[in-house]
Amino acid sequence: MFHSFDIVIEPSVNVSKLCDWIAAEIDSFSIEFIEVAKRYNTYIEKHTGVDFPGAEPRIIISTNEYAKHIITIIVFCPTEKATELEQQITFGVLEQTYRKH
Repeated sequence: MFHSFDIVIEPSVNVSKLCDWIAAEIDSFSIEFIEVAKRYNTYIEKHTGVDFPGAEPRIIISTNEYAKHIITIIVFCPTEKATELEQQITFGVLEQTYRKH
């Protein structure tokens, strides 16, 4: 399934570095199921005749009406892994963004 979630952060945060961290975390988390996800994606496309986006994770940056950054993360993953992945990434982003040095 495609799982999508948003994380809203302050505009003062370096989004580029944060997106690099998110991409690395997603790669690490999804290593055990990414190949299966790609096969399922291809199978579904073949049998439905519908062209779906690829199984590769996507990170999209936008802003809201309060000028805050919105990081939208879209991952093709097993349903039972979706909440775990979302929590891991969200907690990690909060830690990366707000940890005191």
